[in-house]
Amino acid sequence: MSAKGAQNWPKSADKEQNRARIIRLLDSGPKRFTDLLNETKFSPRGLTTMLKDLEKAHRIEKTTLENGKEAYRATKSGESWLMKYIGIVSMANFLRDEGADYYEDRSSMHGFKYFYEMPWGIQDDMMVAKNLENPVTKETAAELQKLLYRLVKKDFKDKKIHLDTTKGGNILLGFMIDYSEFVESIQQNSLEYRESISEKELDILYKRENGDATKAEMEELAQLKQKILQKLEKKLK
Repeated sequence: MSAKGAQNWPKSADKEQNRARIIRLLDSGPKRFTDLLNETKFSPRGLTTMLKDLEKAHRIEKTTLENGKEAYRATKSGESWLMKYIGIVSMANFLRDEGADYYEDRSSMHGFKYFYEMPWGIQDDMMVAKNLENPVTKETAAELQKLLYRLVKKDFKDKKIHLDTTKGGNILLGFMIDYSEFVESIQQNSLEYRESISEKELDILYKRENGDATKAEMEELAQLKQKILQKLEKKLK
């Protein structure tokens, strides 16, 4: 049963996408045939054929787990090949293959252009894994569109960008949301921390990026970060 307001997304039979899906699963570590069978829901015959094809192309190889059982793992060549499937298109294909709930025009902002008889040009579609509740309300989706509209209009007014009324085409702007990490970031006040970070912390962070931070500086960084997080926790309760 799809979530309220969502549509069913058709299953993909695309050959390359199915093979990319296998390598994507192996990217996290070796898996046995039965593991891949359970996670992909492919038929045993179909999975066997795809594994043979990937082995022949040197994109995966057999390995032995610590318990002595045979498994498959991605090769460097396979990981490189997978790169063209990484990103929002890859994520969309993966969610589609998993039967994710699909929300067309989540905010209804696009549809309202007909009601107001005014152009709009933005539409927000969403795909959400079936085991998750959609965390983006219609109101939040609408506010995101309004923010984009206002910021682009301001950039145009400030002559930071050029808008050409003689051209047509489409732009895809996407957010890939890792649900568990996103929830964690909200609980830990990640954005508020970024906006409250001190110059001293930034200096140490840049040194760390360049491999120049000392042990004492890293310890100081941890203490400074903890102080800010404690202040934010009290402030935002």
